[in-house]
Amino acid sequence: MFEPDRFVVRQDGYTKAVVVLASVPGQVVVRDQGLKEIWRVSIKRNVLRVEHGSEVIEYEALQATPPELDLSPLPLGQPENVSPERIRGIERELLRRRDLDQTVRKDASQAGRWKTVDADNFAYLKALVQEVGWIDCDRFGKAASSAAILLGKHSSDPRLMQAILPLVEKDVKSSAISAELFSVLYDGLQLSLGKKQRYGTQLGEDEKGPFAVPLEEPGKVDDLRRAIGLPPLAEYLATAGKYLYSGREVRVLTED
Repeated sequence: MFEPDRFVVRQDGYTKAVVVLASVPGQVVVRDQGLKEIWRVSIKRNVLRVEHGSEVIEYEALQATPPELDLSPLPLGQPENVSPERIRGIERELLRRRDLDQTVRKDASQAGRWKTVDADNFAYLKALVQEVGWIDCDRFGKAASSAAILLGKHSSDPRLMQAILPLVEKDVKSSAISAELFSVLYDGLQLSLGKKQRYGTQLGEDEKGPFAVPLEEPGKVDDLRRAIGLPPLAEYLATAGKYLYSGREVRVLTED
């Protein structure tokens, strides 16, 4: 979907917004997944051709907005009473899916399965929350709610993440859910909407090594993290470097 200040695209099964920062004929400066990039573009017969480095992608403009490109929050079901038996069943299923989510990401023999697993988990979670409402701590407990947040974040679906973010924040403020889960969900949503992250949780890697995606307020990041109960960013990145990147330093990217 083409808009004056952004493109909403679906690629590899995921929906995201790409914000246009500046443009001249044949070229646009965008923010895609939190990163500032320069795209060479051309439009012919309602097809946007994008060249970025060696990558070439063609996006087709649609006359009407399909549900997959709708960025409005997903409607959730009413949080009505659920029987204890049903709650236990939902918890077991969410924990099973959480374990599978982690296995396909950490077990080298499972490499390549995570997209299929994410899609199946998203379909399950979407149907569930549209039936019973969000998996909050009051009704379902911390373990089930934490697993649901993880699956929601890994769905990379902006509609779902927007819908559940205020409810996750409510549980964080009552100390029922860890602030880390909220920060990861918040930052993941920001990137899906073509914005910068707030808490520094979203990482990547390039030819120079691992990095944290640019921050919306670099000078205030530790204050923002402290406000929700998180340690300083440097401490978080040091831990990430140790356990995720074999001890390598994780730098923070800027837009310059």
